[in-house]
Amino acid sequence: TKFTSQHAVQHLSAERAQIEEEKALESLLGEGRTERESISNQLQKQRESCVQIQKASPHKQILDEECKNKKQNKVVTSEMEPQLDCTQTELFVEQRRAREKTESLQQRLEETCEELHRASEAESSLGSGCLRTQKEREKLKRELQNLKPPNHAELEAQERTLQSEKTVLQQEVQLAVRENDRLWAMLEDKTSAHERFRAETEQQLRLWAQQLAAELKHLHLLVEHNRDLPQSFTVAEAVAHLRTTREQLQHFVRRLHQQLDSQKQMNEQLRKEKEQELRVQRQQLRAEKDQALNSIRRQLIREHVEELSCLKRARVSETGGVAACLRRQLQDKDLELRQVQRSMAEWRRRTAARLASQFEHQLTAELERCKVALTRSRRASKTREARPRGGTHSSKETVCSHRIHAVNSAAAHVSTDVVSLKLLRHLQGKVKQLRVETQAFLWSPNPPVALSGEDVAEIKRQTS
Repeated sequence: TKFTSQHAVQHLSAERAQIEEEKALESLLGEGRTERESISNQLQKQRESCVQIQKASPHKQILDEECKNKKQNKVVTSEMEPQLDCTQTELFVEQRRAREKTESLQQRLEETCEELHRASEAESSLGSGCLRTQKEREKLKRELQNLKPPNHAELEAQERTLQSEKTVLQQEVQLAVRENDRLWAMLEDKTSAHERFRAETEQQLRLWAQQLAAELKHLHLLVEHNRDLPQSFTVAEAVAHLRTTREQLQHFVRRLHQQLDSQKQMNEQLRKEKEQELRVQRQQLRAEKDQALNSIRRQLIREHVEELSCLKRARVSETGGVAACLRRQLQDKDLELRQVQRSMAEWRRRTAARLASQFEHQLTAELERCKVALTRSRRASKTREARPRGGTHSSKETVCSHRIHAVNSAAAHVSTDVVSLKLLRHLQGKVKQLRVETQAFLWSPNPPVALSGEDVAEIKRQTS
């Protein structure tokens, strides 16, 4: 459907390119023909020049005869010999040039003939190729007309939706790029403002430092000047005054340092906030890009799978392999059912073994508890029986009461022993029965059962 139509379109585009190449070759052939005609015209002109040269050869003979006749006259001969030599040399040079030009033209003519022969062969091959491509094009047109995919409208709708999604994603990417550029511009503005603020603070600090140095210098000059003056203050007052001045200066310097630290912290916090915002924006852009790419990838994979399934169904329907496909599916289902049966048997065996082991552990623990209770009761009864019955035996009621208590305890011990023995025998029989059932279940062949998908999933989960 879509794949065959795309293949046909590609084939048609290739044919179109081939036809354009054929047209270009035809134009080249036309140019070669014109060049051949020009070369033939040049050859014709050269032949005419050669004929003229051949016609000039009798004139040379006449000149030779005249020279022979004129040799009789020495003066005329001496005057005509240089001219004759010049004409002979010129004639020889002209003949040589004409011969070379004729040979070169002959060679060019041969090359042109070969090129024309090759061009004619290429033209014939191109003509045959054009006929073949025309036939193939007509055949493809007939195939396209015969195909007429029913889901052509659906494919066009899918292509339109993909194109719209692509445009939307491109717009989102452009918006994200513009947002990123805007954030970068904001960051640059903030950094420039931060640099300006830092420069201003440094300038202010330098100004304050200069003022402080001037004040200190002024104080130093005042101290030097007041050293010669009569002392109006006492030493304690001067020391107190200097101490207060020093504390004020320290407080002023400390306040300046605090302001500088606060400005640094504020700038650092602004930088961190901007970096965090940029990081969040980058992560969001990356996540949106990945999500868009994943959605496009899933869409393409889904379309590819649908196309493959359509092609497979078409191939199966065309080749008549429905029975083979059903047979393979039945074999796969049979193998899956056998695997499920094996996993079910293994699960039952493990469950039975686990339950049997748990039951045996519980039974042994219960028996141990019963044995401990029985030994304790027997030990207590023996101690009570071995205990002296009193030295006085004052009354018969105490003896009777002891005997009644001993009889009751013995009866209770006997009843507990009987109950524990019965319980032990019952539990042993139950264990044997469970073992027999487990062995019978393990050795019995399991018939194929019909399981639902939930049962298979539950069995696989429990086996895993």
